[in-house]
Amino acid sequence: DKLDTKILTDKYPDTDEMDDEVTSQAENYYKAYEQYYKMSKEDFLKQNGFNTEKKFLEYLKLNNRRTKYVKEYTENEVTDKEIDKYYEDKVYGDINTKHMLVKVDSSASDDDKKEAENLAKEIISKLDEGKTFDEVKEEYKDKITYEELGYKSYNAALEEAYKNEMKNLKDGEYSKEPVKTSYGYHIVYRIDQKEKPALEDVKEEIIDSLVSEKKSEDKNISYVALDKMREESGLKFSDTVLEKKYNTYMSQYK
Repeated sequence: DKLDTKILTDKYPDTDEMDDEVTSQAENYYKAYEQYYKMSKEDFLKQNGFNTEKKFLEYLKLNNRRTKYVKEYTENEVTDKEIDKYYEDKVYGDINTKHMLVKVDSSASDDDKKEAENLAKEIISKLDEGKTFDEVKEEYKDKITYEELGYKSYNAALEEAYKNEMKNLKDGEYSKEPVKTSYGYHIVYRIDQKEKPALEDVKEEIIDSLVSEKKSEDKNISYVALDKMREESGLKFSDTVLEKKYNTYMSQYK
């Protein structure tokens, strides 16, 4: 911790913004422990090994600096080939949809789930008969939830089943089978789609997504990044026992 603090403070000096950020994080900790465990700030600090609030703020600053460094390290691991492939495979123009949802909780009984699915199929059959989406929406308004989602991008916070459906439908088409998500059963109607954005317009978003993927795929990447940071900063041991302990500890992450 002392070594990383020295290295990373040189790399990311203190700023008013950083001070405000860690102070806000600390306050969130205090409030959460007060709310859920009825623990005072003083008891929280003591129980977590901090004899002063200043020590806790220093700990948060170190974590923030480490997080920033690991993000930069992982970004540098992203290749142009990976960016191009992600753009080719996953990026598409924003899609405009609306949908009817037959709500059913994921913890509902099998009978309730089946009933909801059958209602969704019944709604689709009405569309198959030639009724418009809006007509059917009005007919079933007491049994469904209707929503116009508008344009949603390739990285929108939607469940994969819905995103796949809106991507696979053509403009003016609706779901031929109910689309199941954790909310229930959807009947999706695709209105239209914008053109695919240029690579340079979404490159930073793609890099962020690839960084998240790399962190998810390699749980040890933070340890590897920080180990390399220390090595590149000229870390050397004069204490051979300490050196052996450090190398043994870090070997589990390589």
